[in-house]
Amino acid sequence: MNRGRLFAICLTVVLLAGVGLFFLKPAPLKAASVNKQIIVKLLPTGSLGLILSKFRLTLVDQILDKREFLLEAPLLTDINLLMPLIRILPGVEDVGPNVLIWPHRSPRGYPGDRPVVFGNEAYAFQSQQLTTFFQVDELHSLSQGAGVKVAVLDTGVDATHPVLAGHIAANGYDYVDNDKTPIDAPGGKDFGHGTFVSGLVLLMAPQTQVLPIRVLGPDGSGDAFHVAAGIYYAAEQGANIINLSLGTDRDTGILRRSVLFAQNAGCLVTAAMGNEDLNADDVYPAAYPNVIAVAATDFNDGKASFSNFGPVVDLAAPGVGIVSAFPQGRYAQWSGTSFATPLVSAEAALLFAQGKSREEVLTHINSSVVSTALANSVPLGRGRIDPLAALSQR
Repeated sequence: MNRGRLFAICLTVVLLAGVGLFFLKPAPLKAASVNKQIIVKLLPTGSLGLILSKFRLTLVDQILDKREFLLEAPLLTDINLLMPLIRILPGVEDVGPNVLIWPHRSPRGYPGDRPVVFGNEAYAFQSQQLTTFFQVDELHSLSQGAGVKVAVLDTGVDATHPVLAGHIAANGYDYVDNDKTPIDAPGGKDFGHGTFVSGLVLLMAPQTQVLPIRVLGPDGSGDAFHVAAGIYYAAEQGANIINLSLGTDRDTGILRRSVLFAQNAGCLVTAAMGNEDLNADDVYPAAYPNVIAVAATDFNDGKASFSNFGPVVDLAAPGVGIVSAFPQGRYAQWSGTSFATPLVSAEAALLFAQGKSREEVLTHINSSVVSTALANSVPLGRGRIDPLAALSQR
């Protein structure tokens, strides 16, 4: 056999082997896995020590009473190949990637994608279009949210801000720095996001207690394990409502389990739909059963140009040109489904404060909406919320 023919045969074998390996590789994850991290949920019979030693994994974090473990694989490990091997071990209930989570502010390039920060004058906050749109003064004559706790899982809060001071629950937690001071820290494009969201809850329901749980860094980075840990924690701390102005495009077992745990504990969970202007059904936790998925509208009840839409959406609320609290005593204007969501949370808080059950709260919210069908060619759930109408119902 001559050298040319031998070379051609060898090249063909190599190419065919490469094609075979390509088709055998698992499909890539939609949202990136964080630093080769996986989440393992064990049954009482499962052995964490066996998994760690067998696959040379490192324990990064744990929610011990839930038997949820965050593990990290060696640098060159393909976790898509590793996870099925762990899944078949005795005592393993579930295994999945620890995926990225991000806040749902308006998208890059949209004029409102970054906050326009004002000074410390409260006039722009108190007299903004939102307050007249929802007739906030009349709303507060019916309820102010007293005795209700809203957990805000976000970038933390500036608890000294005049809007927030005196309304921040003492038992908040910081899963970014692993301490008990969930401060909205500077250093990235999403600095202030949690303070802003919390300010909107208190604008609408000024006697509500905000339980701040920091699960996102100031650059917007977060992960499924610590968001789920925050959801578990919020439910155990007695939150009536859990506000999730964040999400991912990857369904993960731990997020699903934590949301179900919170719902079984009596929590009402709200979540932003995201800002990609898509007919989206892969926005989590918004897409989970019985989570209130919130889209954004403008003040003409038209869909915000950036807001996701579609059959997953439950409700809509204004999310364009909203003014709220910003760290260091300042105020800012921002846009996004992130900021429509706390308006729904606040409406629920006002109804809870009237002594209504979770089922009654949902009934009042859903039966009082304003239809957005005439203003939009895409579905925005049942319609845009009308808190005054909801609270005025018998």
